[in-house]
Amino acid sequence: MKKRRIDCVDCGVDTYAVERVRDKVWTAAGMKPHGGRLCAGCLERRIGRPLIYDDFRPTWRQRLLDILKTGSHGTGDGLPGM
Repeated sequence: MKKRRIDCVDCGVDTYAVERVRDKVWTAAGMKPHGGRLCAGCLERRIGRPLIYDDFRPTWRQRLLDILKTGSHGTGDGLPGM
């Protein structure tokens, strides 16, 4: 099965995890619910600071730690935009 591309609305990179941030972070970036996706780099640029652990939804935090440790989100290609 072919992987579906989900591109960052700012830079066009195929992105994965950043929709997992808290609503207040998403809103601070000027994004609306279901308004597309942003890579981590573009999200950080929009909010004017690096993302931190508490920016992510609690249900996503353990997966985030696993991604940061291994550099992969299960597809073997790392985490685009981070």
